[in-house]
Amino acid sequence: MYILSFYPVVNEGVKLSNDIKIKATISQIIIDFLDNNKDALIHYVCDSSDKRQYSRNKLFSKWFNESNTINVYSKFNLNYPTEDLFYTLEFLFITNTYQIKELEKR
Repeated sequence: MYILSFYPVVNEGVKLSNDIKIKATISQIIIDFLDNNKDALIHYVCDSSDKRQYSRNKLFSKWFNESNTINVYSKFNLNYPTEDLFYTLEFLFITNTYQIKELEKR
């Protein structure tokens, strides 16, 4: 089992800004990981502590759709609404390793 975590480094009194390198950095880390672990299935959950998980989900989906790796990697989402939050469980994997239709059955 592997755990990948991404979070901003927060310095007191310094406002977080949108760094254009974040998308490229996170994308490359994930690509490198999957390329080196062909059977890996990355499961990730967007942080919900500030109730912005839906925005994070949309951003990560946008990054994936804009990448030129869609033919190599696949993304599968499962949505679980609760009373308080809307959880989205997401999976990334090499397309030839798993089939989305198989995951949908489970």
